Amino acid sequence: MNTSSQWTLVCLVALGLSSCSETDADSTFVAAPNYGLGTNAFTSEGANPFVAFADDLSEERRLTLDDALEVNGGLFSSPLLGGLFFTQEEGGVLQRWRFLEDGSLEPDGRISFAGLGLSAPFLRPSHVQFVARDKAYLLDNAFGGIVVWNPRTLEIIRNIEIPEVGPAEGEFGEFSLSVVRRNDELVFTYHYSSADGDSVFRRADLVVLDVTTDEVQVDTTTACGDLRFGLVVTSGDIVWASSTRAAGIHRVIPQNSFEPCMVTVPQGTARFEEGAASLLALTDGAPAGALIPAGEDRALLSVFDEDRFPIPDDAADTSVIFGPLAWRWWEVDLSDMTANLLPESEYFSSGTISYEIGEDVYVISLSEDFASSTLALVQPEGVPVSGLSVVGVLNNGLVALRDQATM
Repeated sequence: MNTSSQWTLVCLVALGLSSCSETDADSTFVAAPNYGLGTNAFTSEGANPFVAFADDLSEERRLTLDDALEVNGGLFSSPLLGGLFFTQEEGGVLQRWRFLEDGSLEPDGRISFAGLGLSAPFLRPSHVQFVARDKAYLLDNAFGGIVVWNPRTLEIIRNIEIPEVGPAEGEFGEFSLSVVRRNDELVFTYHYSSADGDSVFRRADLVVLDVTTDEVQVDTTTACGDLRFGLVVTSGDIVWASSTRAAGIHRVIPQNSFEPCMVTVPQGTARFEEGAASLLALTDGAPAGALIPAGEDRALLSVFDEDRFPIPDDAADTSVIFGPLAWRWWEVDLSDMTANLLPESEYFSSGTISYEIGEDVYVISLSEDFASSTLALVQPEGVPVSGLSVVGVLNNGLVALRDQATM
């Protein structure tokens, strides 16, 4: 019997957790476009989230929102789902969507995590991880836990509590922007800051999740914090780097942050190496952060150009470093830990946004007024190559709705 014909309609309400509906994803797959783009169009009244669709990310054209779907939050999907995708709704709810044969969309069930206390207004794209057609993880920033759920039946499977992870009173905590797949494990971090966001802390937790057993291993470092970006090098080690946020705060208000840094998770382990390497040592002291994979043992690093945008000695507001388009790409050779400016790099904003689609890595370049975002495909040499642009800030997700082999 075909897998899709075995699917049945299920509505479940239990333990304060609600779910409803399975669906036939095979018919959805045929009608689905190749990619979904989650963007925020900003107006005087605030952010308006949309999901736009495209078949080619390399086209140098501007994608409008004329045929986009207006939603309430982030976009989450995987080719494993056969063209289905989820959007975040209010009150800790994920709404599932499917494409009809004529290419139109219809709601197709929803799952609520409110019974677990989840009501975060914004989930990062990396905070929902699909590992099979019937298994996914939601990373809960508020409590530092993990929810296992079934995107097919829309059912909560279990809640994994991690007592070692999570913010204390007066703190804010968040899972990393990168989630690294290592064999049957998902590897990510949890970082800490003050509740008002003015200070970042030199603490980070490493979380290694076995997707076959749901067992979790945790380690903590106080050598380096705000570890949002991670990548695997050829040795099998995972290198984690602090963010441009930590670097900018450290440059302007050093007591509120720490020197930008990198730490390593050795191959096959669930622990941080002792100590940390300085990013400033790679960049001759220029503020730097956000390590983006760019080929074998090569990465891109976002670096502030203080020669062109000098920071006054009496600066007390981080807008002097986060406001202008004043950051450029440097390339880092991770085999010998050397770095050089890419002279052809254009200037961009400090808020680094990147997405991995299969083997491809895209970075997002924002216009100065945040009215549009341009996707740029990272290359094994040189700077990223610009392609499709979309209205708004593309920070709500970039997903492949189809397997690349079928595009």
